[in-house]
Amino acid sequence: MLPAHPGRTAFALRNHADAIGHFRRAAAEAERLASLYRSKAEAHTAAAQRLLPPEGFTAWLAELDTERGIHE
Repeated sequence: MLPAHPGRTAFALRNHADAIGHFRRAAAEAERLASLYRSKAEAHTAAAQRLLPPEGFTAWLAELDTERGIHE
């Protein structure tokens, strides 16, 4: 293995630092969006649950899950 060249090592470290920063921001954004969508899904689920009796809601949810499986 060749000895590390200070200039190349510094350049490589800067590239890695940039990549780490980019991917950390992307992961944080994905987590933020997942949390937002989870919250919205829970709110809509609760609203629909208030409109139907318990057994009707369970059947309705199962139907949605079946439809979603067909379209995915």
